[in-house]
Amino acid sequence: MSNEEMIAYCKQRIAKGDAPQFHKAVLERIVKDKHPGVATGEDDSFPGDVYQTCVDRYRIFWETGGVPIIFGGREGKAMKEIIMKLKRASKEKSNTGIVSSWDFILTHWERTGDYFRTKRTLPLINQHLQEILDKIRNGATKRDSRKTEAEQLAMQLEERRQQRTQQAGQDDPREGGPKPGTAAPDCR
Repeated sequence: MSNEEMIAYCKQRIAKGDAPQFHKAVLERIVKDKHPGVATGEDDSFPGDVYQTCVDRYRIFWETGGVPIIFGGREGKAMKEIIMKLKRASKEKSNTGIVSSWDFILTHWERTGDYFRTKRTLPLINQHLQEILDKIRNGATKRDSRKTEAEQLAMQLEERRQQRTQQAGQDDPREGGPKPGTAAPDCR
């Protein structure tokens, strides 16, 4: 998922109001940041250190659940290891790719299933990162994977609807037909 697609997806989830409450703040933060430098492809598009950016995003994710975060050496070490793993797994192999991957994980945390949904500590995320990514991408259960497929289908249908709306925008909305001076389609 590209950064532009992620931003569009976040805006869509916020507008629909179907994002779980503690994820809404994460979605809004992603959109607010708008990933500066994405269009230019700059690697240093995030102010400061990638580590600090990821910690800040995690802090928002954690605190929106209503519990203050306690961050120590164990959590710091786990975050550094997560960043290294995400860099290896990222297509972009850049700071932007790392932060985008981290945002993807935090934004889609509800897809991890019952076990991980309540266990959001960095050491646990680090230990089970591969499994968490798999569950987010493919769903925690068969039912979830069908739901993921349904979300993809819904997005495709929405894109088609928007394309048709744009094409229909060329028609005259007052008369429900083609604009004056254009030929009507042959319906035979």
